[in-house]
Amino acid sequence: MKKFACGLLAGVLISSSVAYGASVIKSAEFNTNKVIFNGKQLDLSAQPMVSVIAQGSDNASNYMPVRAVLEGMGYQVDWDNASKAVVVKSKGAEIAPTTTTAPVSPQTTNKPTISKSEFDKIENGMSYNEVKEIIGSEGELLSEAGDKGTEFYTVMYSWKGEGSIGANANAMFQNGKLASKAQFGLK
Repeated sequence: MKKFACGLLAGVLISSSVAYGASVIKSAEFNTNKVIFNGKQLDLSAQPMVSVIAQGSDNASNYMPVRAVLEGMGYQVDWDNASKAVVVKSKGAEIAPTTTTAPVSPQTTNKPTISKSEFDKIENGMSYNEVKEIIGSEGELLSEAGDKGTEFYTVMYSWKGEGSIGANANAMFQNGKLASKAQFGLK
C-alpha cells in the first residue's frame, strides 16, 4: 500500500508539472482539506492531498489519492499487474469507461475522440480553436489558473482517445497558445 501511495504521489507531482509545464510552480504542499461525498467525510489522513499553485496565480489545484477517494466512495480498487492497470469495481461489476464528450458542431466530421495521427498534427503555438478543429470536438476543461487576459492565464483540456483503454490526450494553453501536449495509449 505504501508503494502504491508513493507511486501515486510521484504520478501526481509529475502530472502537476505537465499541467504547469510552461509556468513555474510557486508551491506544492500536502494539505488536510476535507472531501465530502454524499454528506460523509472521506478519510484521507493516510494519504493526504497535494495543493499546487502556479507562479503568477493565487489559486491552488488539489490532487487527491485516487485509491483513498474511490474506496471512500464504496468502490473496490485493485491492481492488475498483467495489464498494468488499476481496476475499479462497484458491486461486483467492472466500471466501463464513459465516452461523454462536449457536443460536436454540425460542420465537424471527426469523431469526438482523438487519434494518434490527429495528436501528431497538433503543434505548440496553436490556438485552442486550431486544436479543436484538428480533433473535431471541444475538450473537457481540466484546470484553469491565473487571471484571464494575462500572460500567465493557463488552461488545460483533455480528450478521450482512440486506442487502448484509458487512451487520452491533454493540451495546456498559456496566454491563448498551446504550450505543451501529452498523450497516453493513442493509436
